[in-house]
Amino acid sequence: MIMFKACPRCQGDMHQNRDMYGEYRECLMCGYMADIRKPNLFSMEPVPATAPVRKKVSGRPARARTSAIRAA
Repeated sequence: MIMFKACPRCQGDMHQNRDMYGEYRECLMCGYMADIRKPNLFSMEPVPATAPVRKKVSGRPARARTSAIRAA
């Protein structure tokens, strides 16, 4: 694919090509080369987990269960 006037150095025409290292763009006039980076689909960064949100059923706070304490 040819991109007209896309070179950042000389405003020349660039074409897109691929070699064993990946895709790149090369200027037809000055020879400037730029790698084309692909988005990384598999990131090593952990995904932040969200805690489940608990809704209040009534207006007062929940009471602690004391039946296990009384039995002991």
